[in-house]
Amino acid sequence: MIRHLVLTAVLVSCLSFPSQAQAQDLQTSIVGVWKLSSITRKDTQSGEVTNSFGERPVGYLVYTKAGRIFAFLVGSDRKPPEKSEPTDSERAELFKSMVGYTGTYRVEGGKIIVRADASWNQSWTGVDRAQAAEVVGNRLTITATVKSPKDGREVLTANVWERVE
Repeated sequence: MIRHLVLTAVLVSCLSFPSQAQAQDLQTSIVGVWKLSSITRKDTQSGEVTNSFGERPVGYLVYTKAGRIFAFLVGSDRKPPEKSEPTDSERAELFKSMVGYTGTYRVEGGKIIVRADASWNQSWTGVDRAQAAEVVGNRLTITATVKSPKDGREVLTANVWERVE
């Protein structure tokens, strides 16, 4: 009887360990600096997939050991303003092709929960946003279903990052 109880306890421990190990692995493997490779967007209604920030977006993502996150990215082929001070129309177009925020993060299973303390999109500030994440080799893929700030449609985004350091 005691042997049966011990075996059951060991089995339960082993079955619960993988999710803890996965979270720990993601927690440690994301720490560092990442360079943006691509951003795709899949419209959940139409199924249409597009490169939402162009063919060659530019950006960096930093996760620290202490749980801080910094992100800034812009689309490719951004048109510079005619003068050093952009017009309201030019400013709006530039704003549509960028994302920037800083805050804290925590890992829960295969998800990264981000809470921005400052953001280009004020609706993200102070709110937990869950993103599925996977690290394979030197590649980090982050996916989330969100309401697009560009057009208000529900989309599945996939951001692919390559490790810099």
